[in-house]
Amino acid sequence: MKFIKITYLTITVMMNCIFAVLLILSSYAYLISPVKMMFPSYLGLAFPVFLFANVLFIVFWLLQRRWLFCLSLITLFICFPEVKLYIPLHRGEEVTITGDSLVILSYNVECFQGLKPHLDNKPNEILEYIANSGADIICMQEFAFGRDKSIISEVQINQALKDYPYHYFSDKSKNPYSGSGIACYSKYPIIEVQEIVYESVYNSSYLYRIQYKGRELTVVNNHLESNKFTLGDRALYRRMLKHFEPELIGEFKNRLVPKLDIAYIQRSVQAEKVSHAIRKEGDNNIIVCGDFNDTPQSYVYHKIRGKLKDAYVETGFGPGITYHKNGFLFRIDHILYSGDFHAVTTEIGKLKNSDHYPLKATFVWNDTITSFD
Repeated sequence: MKFIKITYLTITVMMNCIFAVLLILSSYAYLISPVKMMFPSYLGLAFPVFLFANVLFIVFWLLQRRWLFCLSLITLFICFPEVKLYIPLHRGEEVTITGDSLVILSYNVECFQGLKPHLDNKPNEILEYIANSGADIICMQEFAFGRDKSIISEVQINQALKDYPYHYFSDKSKNPYSGSGIACYSKYPIIEVQEIVYESVYNSSYLYRIQYKGRELTVVNNHLESNKFTLGDRALYRRMLKHFEPELIGEFKNRLVPKLDIAYIQRSVQAEKVSHAIRKEGDNNIIVCGDFNDTPQSYVYHKIRGKLKDAYVETGFGPGITYHKNGFLFRIDHILYSGDFHAVTTEIGKLKNSDHYPLKATFVWNDTITSFD
């Protein structure tokens, strides 16, 4: 009995050490570009699993009344910057504001529910939500419309968003029957538009200069490369979550991993282009938002973020899932900022008509804050 007990303890300690090392590696996997080495990107994707395992080990050792809980506790301390990125624990703050606030909405609208029309008696729920969001500037990804009366039209969208007279749409579809790409709708004048040029068939990033009540700000709207999973690929992933069968691993490797590899490399190159454009702006008031298709533990996120702040990390609570379909539950939509802004709140809407939740952040200008409570 004593031999079995010692063996059990040894195996548990070894498992704890393995998961501690994996958490550290996944926390700092973003330091290596997928172009140079692919494996760290997958470690970063698995960060939540390794984090949860280490928390379980802390609880386990505390229940056993053993000092070994310090192993995972020290690991969490080493990985604290990434733990904070993944699961911020802000309860909000009270500020006294003497000026205007600025509300930014970033939303991957997934072609407005399959191009569902927006009618007076039967509105398009996504478009209705956006129109009533109270945002000052709206950045949309997978923005799409058709030129047939049976589907949503650009006229319907513009009419619903009539409070946003300034808008710019970048059409990636290049066909006479429909339009799709990314779009920015603003209550304030868009005085300049620049494309951040990189190679992609469907995805893009644009920089907008906006005049806001005597101040100039720069907004960068991004929709970086997706993994392009088919319905069959997603069904395979769901089967793996429900029934972890050995034969599914080979199928996953052959079908999904090549797509993930290509997307990781493409996004990393795109992120470097976006990062370069952001750095050229210097200390200007800048907001970078959109669908990054990558988590806060990724090379892409860290490359784009640089010294910018993350509105959700600064004000949010919990993991903040923004993508919610087919068993994939990740925060891949982000709002970053720098300059004279101060993030007050960040909200993740719960409208499920798109595969993404809307992400909305409220900012104030530092010179309009008189006190914190």
